[in-house]
Amino acid sequence: MLELNTKLNDEVLIIELEGALDSRTASDFKAWFEERMLDGYKDFVLDFLSLEYLSSRGIGVLSEIHQFLISRGGKMAICHASEEIMRLLKFLKIDQMIKLCSGAKEAVTEIQKMKRNENTGVLEKNLQQPTPMDIGSQEFQEVNNGSNNTATIPVTETENNDSQSNESIPLEKNIEQVQSGARIIYCQNCGRRLRVSKAGKYLCPSCKINFYYNIENNIEN
Repeated sequence: MLELNTKLNDEVLIIELEGALDSRTASDFKAWFEERMLDGYKDFVLDFLSLEYLSSRGIGVLSEIHQFLISRGGKMAICHASEEIMRLLKFLKIDQMIKLCSGAKEAVTEIQKMKRNENTGVLEKNLQQPTPMDIGSQEFQEVNNGSNNTATIPVTETENNDSQSNESIPLEKNIEQVQSGARIIYCQNCGRRLRVSKAGKYLCPSCKINFYYNIENNIEN
């Protein structure tokens, strides 16, 4: 038999398990857990303080719900596991997937830390992979050359017909030098004029093709 009690702490749902998580209760626990996710909860702490027994089937369900949770951007931690259950979780390398903590407060803190680190990683990734500006217009466009200086450059639209869109533009014609270190390049896939400020990975906003631009004036898809 397995009894479940819940409480909310800083948007983290703490689930207190009492009894046994085994072949008789694992499937029901998985279904109940998925219902809580459908209710809108994303971050969970499993409190094993009153959990008396954990079978291989129970461990399998923990792994399944963790993968299900991660795929939807959620987080999970375990706390108050007994010494015997702790040894079993570490032996099966569950601790490499799910954070094991001494108490509920520590588990909530660890989940919040994981979320902050994840948000920081996304921000750093976005900074490392800038998207070039689409400059197919007659308006003035601002170009940042990576320093504190910003230049304003008038851009004249180049008309693209169907044949231009379907043909690759020769590499030597792909790049125009612009003041302040910025460049006007042409997407080799769709021929769209784009502006880049430094070497790196870019995404063409027209055809959604990723390409790399480096300081040697090379463009690679």
